[in-house]
Amino acid sequence: MNSSLPNLLVVGGVRCGTGWLSQCLRDHPAVFMATDETRFFDRRFDMGLDWWIEEYFSSARDYEVRGEKTAAYLNCLKAPERISRSLPNVKLICSIRNPVDRLFSDRMLLLRGSPGLANLTLEQLLNSQRDLVERGLFTKHLARFFELIPEEQIHIVFYESLVADTIQTVQSVYRFLGVGDQFVPQSIGLQTKPGSIENKNRISAFAARILLHKYSPLKRKYSSLRKRYTPKTWSEQERSLLKEIYAEENEKIFKLFGIDYR
Repeated sequence: MNSSLPNLLVVGGVRCGTGWLSQCLRDHPAVFMATDETRFFDRRFDMGLDWWIEEYFSSARDYEVRGEKTAAYLNCLKAPERISRSLPNVKLICSIRNPVDRLFSDRMLLLRGSPGLANLTLEQLLNSQRDLVERGLFTKHLARFFELIPEEQIHIVFYESLVADTIQTVQSVYRFLGVGDQFVPQSIGLQTKPGSIENKNRISAFAARILLHKYSPLKRKYSSLRKRYTPKTWSEQERSLLKEIYAEENEKIFKLFGIDYR
């Protein structure tokens, strides 16, 4: 058996804190995390498993856990079958959040690259960018994984818990992976990449990418200052529309996980 074979995938969701969670995993001495993101199981599968392992995991032999994070795997139709066939014993981590809040964060990222979309009403935006709603249908996407991968190999993280009970939530992930769960990662309390606050325009997003660079000595200071700001969110009318759109999904989330986004 290849001793570099990955045994962990953080599969999503998009704008649900997976980048920060992956950094906390990377901090752990027993965990190796590949370059973010390899996009192997959705875009580069034809390169072959051996290529993927050699390209990203050749230096991972001495680690108990060897993984990668690609948030787009969650809503990729082909990824679950490819993953289950290639890595039958893999452990999966999926982070989900209130679909309405997730969509807001995704919208801010989208506007950074396409500022003209800011002139659209919410209805017009959703009609022109249909993936925005689709990415928040967590139970639909998770069902494809649960059909092919044993439930005990899948760990669900809730974004809100990452915010409210950060250390306990991260340590529960370590416990799921079977590594030292008393470890406190140095990335606790750090903003690791631009969020909805930074993505409100290109200038702030550009500045944040510099300040949040992995070698930036200002990252911790910036993270502490950032907490003082409250990002603008949906209007009451917009939030009501989105809650209506996600009403069925939120009911499924409540029944499955007991988390009330309704």
